[in-house]
Amino acid sequence: MISRNLRILFTMVLISLQGVAAATDTFLGFGDKAQSEEKLLEDRFDSFLDANNLQEWMKRLTAHPHHVGSPYGKENAEFMLSLFRSWGYEAELAKYQILFPTPKLRLLEMLGPEEFTAKLMEALYRRTHLPTDGGAASSL
Repeated sequence: MISRNLRILFTMVLISLQGVAAATDTFLGFGDKAQSEEKLLEDRFDSFLDANNLQEWMKRLTAHPHHVGSPYGKENAEFMLSLFRSWGYEAELAKYQILFPTPKLRLLEMLGPEEFTAKLMEALYRRTHLPTDGGAASSL
């Protein structure tokens, strides 16, 4: 009985402490001066965020296929680099030599019972519009 009451009391104390911590704008692990500096830094960061920007960036980043090493992949990397620099970050692109096998010839053939050569091209679809309510893309 005592242990059950202690568990209930302990749970209530934890819940009340969470409410106090949430009500005050305190950051654990920061002194008073560092906490105010951190709050200013986080508020500055939050001021850069805009849902419209996020949608525009997503449209731009996904406008064309961009596998590893592709020209559009490089354009995307340079675009993101410019964003980070505009936000005040010291940023640079790093170049890596990686093994990414890319076929020189893309060919898929069936030799029997009858010959068939696949086109290996997908049909292109045009979106009529993108939803603005944050839902899934409607008609393709």
